[in-house]
Amino acid sequence: MKDFIKYFTGLTRNYGVCKINEGYIDPETGKKKFKHEWSQLKVTEIIQEKSLPIIPVLSKSGGLHLYVFTTEFVKAIEIRQFLEQMLYVFKLNIKTEIFPKQTNLRSSDEKGNRANGNFINLPYNADGRRALAPDGTEMSLDMFVKCIELNAVNKKQLKDIQEKIISDELQ
Repeated sequence: MKDFIKYFTGLTRNYGVCKINEGYIDPETGKKKFKHEWSQLKVTEIIQEKSLPIIPVLSKSGGLHLYVFTTEFVKAIEIRQFLEQMLYVFKLNIKTEIFPKQTNLRSSDEKGNRANGNFINLPYNADGRRALAPDGTEMSLDMFVKCIELNAVNKKQLKDIQEKIISDELQ
């Protein structure tokens, strides 16, 4: 569990809670919160084909979250830029939701308290939120943590991957 906490450490002065029992249908979309659009290729094939340090995890709403882990702290803006490139790689709609949503926490609420920003629902916290192996089967928690350790990249590697993706696409 310590390894899991190490990779999912975020804002320490507050935390997010997902109230699954209090879910609602979004009146505009008719769905439970988010709409997901995917290409016809299996995500695991794209990840392997392009040697991406990404781990797919099933979401609570039946979609898929793509995680990238780093060996050091990387600014939110740099993570967002990397993930924005991944939208193109996976042929996802430009409006696909990306976390972190914000790139800084300088704002405050109406009472002057510092803003917390957004949070994510952790995988392995409820049924169905499991990481997927390259063959599409669900991973155990121990296998997921080992996969994180093997795929975590540093800031330079993240930038190099972005540059390679752009270079490959221009050829």
